[in-house]
Amino acid sequence: IPTKQTFAVSQDGKYLCAYHQNEYEMYEIKDTGLELKARKTMVLGYGQLTFDPMNSSVLYHAQEEKTQVFNPLDFSVTKELEGEYKGTDVFTGNMVFNDKTYSTTKKINITDKNFNTIFSYNLANTGDASTIMIVNNILLKDGCYLNISKMLQQ
Repeated sequence: IPTKQTFAVSQDGKYLCAYHQNEYEMYEIKDTGLELKARKTMVLGYGQLTFDPMNSSVLYHAQEEKTQVFNPLDFSVTKELEGEYKGTDVFTGNMVFNDKTYSTTKKINITDKNFNTIFSYNLANTGDASTIMIVNNILLKDGCYLNISKMLQQ
């Protein structure tokens, strides 16, 4: 078992990313144990590593104002996005991001699977967006919900 302090596991249970400070290791989870697929030293800064729940070949490194998208098998950056990735709607493929100006505007963006913004919403006076989720086009936050299905059709 890797001796790193933090782990991310893909939704399908296929990959495990172990990391601590600037050291990153990607393992394939097999019946016989873990098989090292990639190891890389890189300076990413503080942020959260998360696998895309619909595609285990996509790994997000989310920071406050930007998100990097990685190929987990070699840690190559495939895309850099503005804003902080918060999650993927497994029913629709839509994603929720804190806008890059979130700290002052409390704005979130809903994107399609190609990262095109399709809807924006201001969360003013609703607290921190760390708990926001999107499920079947319903935004969930702090016990409240907003069905954005009709807003997305416009």
